[in-house]
Amino acid sequence: MPLVTVILPTRKRNHLLPRALQSALAQTWRDFEIIIVDDNLPEMRISTVPQLKLLLRDPRIRVIENPNQRSSAAIARNVGLRIARGEWLTYLDDDDAYHPQKLEKQLQRARETNLPVGLCGLAYNLAGGRRRLCQVSHDLYLEDDLLLDAAADTKAIFHRRSNNVWFNENLPAAEDAYFFQSLLAHWKLNQVFNIPEALIEVFPQRGPRVNTNAEGLWLTNQKIIQDFAHRYSARAISTFMARAQLQDLKLRPGGFGKTIRAATKLFLLRGPRETRLILNACLYKVPVLRSWLKS
Repeated sequence: MPLVTVILPTRKRNHLLPRALQSALAQTWRDFEIIIVDDNLPEMRISTVPQLKLLLRDPRIRVIENPNQRSSAAIARNVGLRIARGEWLTYLDDDDAYHPQKLEKQLQRARETNLPVGLCGLAYNLAGGRRRLCQVSHDLYLEDDLLLDAAADTKAIFHRRSNNVWFNENLPAAEDAYFFQSLLAHWKLNQVFNIPEALIEVFPQRGPRVNTNAEGLWLTNQKIIQDFAHRYSARAISTFMARAQLQDLKLRPGGFGKTIRAATKLFLLRGPRETRLILNACLYKVPVLRSWLKS
């Protein structure tokens, strides 16, 4: 049985999938399986793509053709979770790529810390050749930081198997953030390990994305507070909701004055630590600048 399972859903990105798949196959830790959940329509299944045929012959790969095409990312990942054989699980998006030591370093840190959940740094490749590093300054995230500072991007999450934690299929956006909080609650954790270096290359795609779905993000943020607020301080909850309000205003048309007021409220709560997020939200209101910003 493989020690690690990588779950890789794919849909409408057959031209990008080879990069993601090659990066997973190139891992220095070799005892793993890759579950590809093919969420494409029948005529676009990955088995029909010539440049993927050689890669798909690797015995560590299992392809599951999801009968429920056009499902959400949460549904597709749960398909993979149900058949995963690894003691440890992690994820990869079809438009992103692992660094070669991603699995090895996260598994080693999990063993060193004896913690069942961990994260790692990410590198966002943005417009104009810019590269922004995220989550590269902490070895651990503790207590309120787990709500406010840990970037719980699905592909950064590395966790021990649990048959009781699933992605919430009713959430239209940010299901990874809710999943992360569900793992923390399941394992009763007040800390997780982190590898403070960028082990994943993220390539944001143009066009509509779930992380720009204002209504969906607001719904998930409220659900996180509803289900997990008891784990955090009142100040952390206030800060989280102030961020959620600013994010909501950022993504909706107009309302620049309201955005400034929400930004001021957040700054008063947490000070200069929120400067980047505040500037991002305000600049995002200027359409010509959006392609230069990480949403």
